[in-house]
Amino acid sequence: MGIDGSVGGEVTLPFTFNRETFTYGKMWFHVAGRVNVEGFNINVPVKFALMLLTDRASWSFLEAVSNAPLLKWVKEELLERAALKGLASARQVLNGYLANAPNGKPRFYKSRGSQGVDLTDGLVGMRFWISNDLKEAVSQLPENIYCEVKNLYFDLDSALYAEISSQPEEFFKFASRLVAAFPYLSYTRCGNCLKMYFSERPEAYRLLEEIERDVAWRRARDAFWKRLDEEEVVRCAEGFLVAGRRYGEVFYVTEDGQVFELLYEGADILDIAYRTYRTGKPPRHIVEVEDPNELKFVARTVAKVSPNLSVLIAP
Repeated sequence: MGIDGSVGGEVTLPFTFNRETFTYGKMWFHVAGRVNVEGFNINVPVKFALMLLTDRASWSFLEAVSNAPLLKWVKEELLERAALKGLASARQVLNGYLANAPNGKPRFYKSRGSQGVDLTDGLVGMRFWISNDLKEAVSQLPENIYCEVKNLYFDLDSALYAEISSQPEEFFKFASRLVAAFPYLSYTRCGNCLKMYFSERPEAYRLLEEIERDVAWRRARDAFWKRLDEEEVVRCAEGFLVAGRRYGEVFYVTEDGQVFELLYEGADILDIAYRTYRTGKPPRHIVEVEDPNELKFVARTVAKVSPNLSVLIAP
């Protein structure tokens, strides 16, 4: 036994453990909570972690649970079950879960905790509301414990459910592209696209491609805006864009030192700034900056990337 009495030092002590408490002298330490086990991305219940100290089979079960295509909380529940009811009971439940796993192929599952149905291949998941005529069939499905889902707020009746079930791969690929468009996609636009899938499929794919173009623009625009916010000044068409001190305030600086503020003119300032950066064309709707304080601010910012140009800007 070794004891380091310094504040914050480590203490090594002999103890008695009865799977509920550690006992040392007149002190009892109750076992509860979660622990981290190196090499495993699971919050391991303490009582199961203690099994690892003496039971080699517990390590094998931890490995199997860790590699299973299950949601994290389900894995942790399995470890808790193993600690409370034994490895045999927990293995039986795990095998049942694995038998119903999607394994890369889209399948319908009963939604957990809601009146809906989930469609997932284990990597991407989506949720739909269901009509009354579908509730009985869905109630017989295994529960989705395999993948987080995006609720598309779209109603399925028995006819649509049967149509999807007959060719799940095509619909799943289509709907997965809609899932990937969030959070830039509105539920109304998503719903209209899904409705078109079941009535006029070529038009549905046209709408989907339009959605993806819009989303690609907005993602790139937001990435640029984040960059401008962090770097404060970015080179663009024939000059620089400078982030102002107020949100939505952007200055355009020409290569000869003229300073202009970008105007909205009915469009989002984020779009205007990004369009200027992307197209290589100077912005059209601008007003020249004459305020000395604003010019000093812009000059200090531009000096980070072009000290010579900042001299031309400063009043």
